Amino acid sequence: MDVKYLQLSLLALVTLCFTFLFQKASAIECFECNSRDPDPNIADKCKNSPSALMSMPQYYKNCSDASARCRKIQQEVDKDERTIRQCATTLNNVVGCFKRTGTYKIKMEYCECDADGCNSAPRISLSIATAFSLMMGVLLFYFV
Repeated sequence: MDVKYLQLSLLALVTLCFTFLFQKASAIECFECNSRDPDPNIADKCKNSPSALMSMPQYYKNCSDASARCRKIQQEVDKDERTIRQCATTLNNVVGCFKRTGTYKIKMEYCECDADGCNSAPRISLSIATAFSLMMGVLLFYFV
């Protein structure tokens, strides 16, 4: 085995270990609001543009340690639509969205995610560890 390959592999392993060591250790932060808020300005922001709530810290909260995810619930009860954003303990084993229906015209869609503020809107997130692993793979491919 080539010495250069071993050195690059060792460097990648050490850097990856340090990446995990210095990850943020606090609880997840999520938007918490309800589109049925009595203030129409808050209700609209919660439903349509929750990132606008970032300037209002009472709606962007540091969740408890029991909350591992953020959740967005789209709820429709007899044609009345509501959006609820909250901290969440795991409801489903898979990060993503799933639908539930109930009796008397009730439809609900739950979306759960595990990054800070991720219940603001659908987006693709790339973790530091994933980005680093991809970068190291490319470097190893080109330099070996």
